[in-house]
Amino acid sequence: MKTVVRIVKRGVKQQPVAKEEARTTQHSPSDVVKTVKAWITESREQRSAASSPLWLQEARKEMRTKRALSSSLQMSAQTAGEVIS
Repeated sequence: MKTVVRIVKRGVKQQPVAKEEARTTQHSPSDVVKTVKAWITESREQRSAASSPLWLQEARKEMRTKRALSSSLQMSAQTAGEVIS
C-alpha cells in the first residue's frame, strides 16, 4: 500500500506537508499500528476515568499489574523448565 495516511489527534495541529516530503518520511506499518493502538488505549482510559471513581480505577490498575506480573513469571518458569530438561 503506497497511500499516505495522516491521522491527527484532536487538539494537535500540524503544518501542511508537501507531497515530496510526505513520501520521504513514511513510517513502517508496525510503528503505525503501535501508535494507533496506543491512541485507542489512551482514549479508552480517558473514557473510563471520566465515568468511574478513583478507587475503582486504582483497583483495575492493580489487577492489570498483577496479571502482567503473573504472566511474566509463568513465562520465565516455562523457560527455566525448558533449560533444566
